[in-house]
Amino acid sequence: MKIGILSSNNPTTRIDELEKSKLASNRLRLAVVKEAALSMGYEILALDFYNTKQLIDILIIGKYVQKSGANIFLDDDGSRMNRWLDYIIFARKNKTKIILDYTDHLIEISDERSIFYKKVLDFVDLIIVPSLKMKKNIEKYYKGKIQIIEEPLEVDVSHFKHQTFEEMNALWFGHPTNLMYLFKYIEKNKKIASLKIVTSELNEKDKKAIRGLNHELSMDFFTWEPNFYKKYNLNCNVSLLPSNLADGRKNGVSNNRLITSFALGLVPIATLVESYSEFSEYIVNIDNENHFDKKNLLNLNEKLLSKQKEIISSYDLVNIKNKWKEII
Repeated sequence: MKIGILSSNNPTTRIDELEKSKLASNRLRLAVVKEAALSMGYEILALDFYNTKQLIDILIIGKYVQKSGANIFLDDDGSRMNRWLDYIIFARKNKTKIILDYTDHLIEISDERSIFYKKVLDFVDLIIVPSLKMKKNIEKYYKGKIQIIEEPLEVDVSHFKHQTFEEMNALWFGHPTNLMYLFKYIEKNKKIASLKIVTSELNEKDKKAIRGLNHELSMDFFTWEPNFYKKYNLNCNVSLLPSNLADGRKNGVSNNRLITSFALGLVPIATLVESYSEFSEYIVNIDNENHFDKKNLLNLNEKLLSKQKEIISSYDLVNIKNKWKEII
């Protein structure tokens, strides 16, 4: 069995690029399915199917990025869409099973990404999504089989501790494109004492601009890497997970950041996107000032002391790999 993977934002065609990618969907989804396939004895071809015209059994299409802007990745000159579509059409003609991993609702974005996804749906046998909401989003455009596969944890567990919450020391982590949601929150917030921001490397000009949004808030910046929380000894007691329910591109996100927050032993202060709904009793609603009451924070923390293990157990890497195994 031969499997090909199309993956954006890689500097080489080496398959191990997936594990170290800054693109979360590469690490948490494509790298997982790759490991699942290898454990089954399948052959994985070089990334992006550069050894083109080889017959393969399964083609997995990862997140399509038009251009990274970094100019350090393969096909950052804008040629990616045509090359990918050539591969996909070739694969379809040769009866390859085609699986699309759809993690952002980009089909409704008015640019090349929307064009790509609208074209590719004609060739897809199966779509994998990270959440029920994303399934609902893409069902408007695709009437075939859609399946949900969540994302595994990629951090070591830090157990919840008894907290006093005399002050809130917050963690925000994520891709720089999601910082805009944080900006809107910290501009008006007066309750957080300190904020640790973990993301791809920011220049000093950007850091200064972010600090300028709220001069009363102490901020520190850290470059993302696996197990960042323990490496940097960040010592927070809450996490900030702001989003925008009206943003169709992001409202179908997975619950990975929330589950990561639970795994890090942090009470999450979050926008209640749909994928978080089953855990709503353990979340501080970021849009409800009454939820920031110290008594509420203490209550949630005490609940999570006993519930942490139960909540995060489903997101073990082995469990998620097994779901991919069933697909391929």
